[in-house]
Amino acid sequence: MAEIKKSALVKAAKELNDVLGLYPPISVKKNTKIEELKGSLVEAAELIEPEDELSKNTKNIIAALIAEFKVARQQEQDEDEDVEEDEDEDVEEDEDEDVEEDEDTDEDEDEDEDEDEDEDEDEDEDTDVEEDEEPEPPKKEKADTKKKAGKEKKEKADTKKKKKNKKPASSTRIGSAVAIIKQTKKQIAMEDWVAQADKLYVEQGGSSNKKVSRHNVAGVLKVLEEFGVLKKEDGFVKVIK
Repeated sequence: MAEIKKSALVKAAKELNDVLGLYPPISVKKNTKIEELKGSLVEAAELIEPEDELSKNTKNIIAALIAEFKVARQQEQDEDEDVEEDEDEDVEEDEDEDVEEDEDTDEDEDEDEDEDEDEDEDEDEDTDVEEDEEPEPPKKEKADTKKKAGKEKKEKADTKKKKKNKKPASSTRIGSAVAIIKQTKKQIAMEDWVAQADKLYVEQGGSSNKKVSRHNVAGVLKVLEEFGVLKKEDGFVKVIK
């Protein structure tokens, strides 16, 4: 696979920062290393929902990075397995000598048992063939399947049309999270904060995405905790100042 240029990775990162409203955002500074940028993009990809609108280039880059990470992970697992196999081979060589002696003694007994097993297997195969034969689905089921496929196609078309006509949000996800905590007088449950921030963002023209809303609420909480404004305790966020 061709190496993805840093400029393309930076462009994809900026788009994810904008579409998902990431906080903190993916770093796109000049001194950010390519491997760090790739890792951040793969992590952010977990927050993407089907309704999030991304460019084709960004989707292709994310798909390529995920595939690259899977290959690297598989190679690491294979290397670990090779090391274990080498260790096991030394042990198996010693065991093989003892096993060969026992096999010579048991060969005659195994031959008789194999003959009986072969007969049983033939009977089982005949039974399995009969069980596997199933009647063709009725015509009504085929018609229902076609009807269901047509319905799904119409739903997809409606969803596409809604996306096309959707107006851009008048606020950001972070702005919605801050607005909710500003309205809170004493305390609020963490999940209520996430749900209300997501709802407010939708009311302002955005799309619902609980994963990203949760991510942004956690980011806002972290900053305000450092300033001594908020404190999280037992699933609740308390307003200190």
